[in-house]
Amino acid sequence: MTFLVYIVLYACSICLAASASKSSMKMGNNVWNYPSFYGLLVVFSFIVGTRYMVGVDYSEYMQIVQWGDHHHYYEQIEFIPRKIVDLVNALNLEFYWWFILMSFLQIFFIARAARGPLVRVFPWTIFVFLVLYLSFYMNVVRQGAALSCFLCAVTYAQERKLWPYLLFFSLGFLCHSSIIVWLPTYWILNRELFPNIKVQYLLLIASAFVLPSVIERLIDATRPYWELFGYGYQAENYEGNETDIVLGSGMGIMFRYLRWFIIIGYYNRMKNCYGSSFFLMFYNLFFVGVCFDASTMLNILLTRVFMYGGFMEIVVLALLLNYLYKSRKSVDQAAFVLLLILLLAPLFYSILSGSLEWRFVWDRFTI
Repeated sequence: MTFLVYIVLYACSICLAASASKSSMKMGNNVWNYPSFYGLLVVFSFIVGTRYMVGVDYSEYMQIVQWGDHHHYYEQIEFIPRKIVDLVNALNLEFYWWFILMSFLQIFFIARAARGPLVRVFPWTIFVFLVLYLSFYMNVVRQGAALSCFLCAVTYAQERKLWPYLLFFSLGFLCHSSIIVWLPTYWILNRELFPNIKVQYLLLIASAFVLPSVIERLIDATRPYWELFGYGYQAENYEGNETDIVLGSGMGIMFRYLRWFIIIGYYNRMKNCYGSSFFLMFYNLFFVGVCFDASTMLNILLTRVFMYGGFMEIVVLALLLNYLYKSRKSVDQAAFVLLLILLLAPLFYSILSGSLEWRFVWDRFTI
């Protein structure tokens, strides 16, 4: 069942995105002018939203929806997820409608970001998103919606459109307050910060050894602000907040680093291909994000806060896959195949090992 669900979800989502992208480029309109765009929203929302007990936080969210404002955690969740809880209860809908609506927000803002040059890589963006972030989105529903809003906001920051940027950033904040750390993106990440590839490699490697102690001191110095945004307990228990890495442990980490090393190696070629004014903000966010990821991957609190930058990998990697796919050079074709292996091997491992077992809400009557 799990393997079939993934095949259907991936195939339908990517094909619908490809159809919307092709129609948009042919007619010169936005992707949301075509039925396939809305087909993507419906397919993703229904399949992901009707899952059952998939994700570590699922049961907690289910109880919040069922108990409403009587649940002790109700007032602590952000405005948009809380109002969707109220809507589901006001309409007397089943609890899973909250997951469907939240899944709709997640995919809508990712798809809404497909504007300008991103239209041509829309199918690749959906592919990379599904491979790298689908499991996370099912675990951390509210922050998944905030990540999608942030991606949409960054597309406007890249175009130097302040008010649309602030609008979508605010929507992200109303989904999950952790996004607030990235508010300065508009002003400080729109120029070339890492021009030298060798320096990028050095920074990525060094970040895993140097940044942890720096971040620990920074958390101690800013503890009141963590309290303000609801992370006081996690900040207070920073050292006890670590978790084991799963997914093949060292093998999963190695695959991630190999993927990042390939992306960095193609930095100059992608910058020249897509243009500095378009490419740099996405890449800067990606690089800052993966540097922090390397130093915070053992800590739940910091991973949640700093992953907004790393999330831009769904754009950067989509741009790279598109570049390699169209290249006729044998070395580029080899890099393309290697990237697909690095992306898909951990996914197949997780499915075959049973760690990604998928059940739907109607299966709860047979469990």
